[in-house]
Amino acid sequence: MPTETIGHISRERYEQIIAADRELVGQMQRIQFTIGDHALEIEPMQPNGGAHPAAGERRSASTCRCRSMPMTWGCR
Repeated sequence: MPTETIGHISRERYEQIIAADRELVGQMQRIQFTIGDHALEIEPMQPNGGAHPAAGERRSASTCRCRSMPMTWGCR
């Protein structure tokens, strides 16, 4: 009985590739969430304000609109 193929590979090899790729996708998702968590630890989201803070609120460096200087310098 001939071995079943998918494309140019055996079904067994196909299943191995799919299982490995699913693991990689899971790793990518975990990596993205970890990077996001680290970013929020470095610069937490502001409860109010954003690009147009209310009177008396300070604009954060991450919302700086001065493109002539690095974002870390901020617009104060």
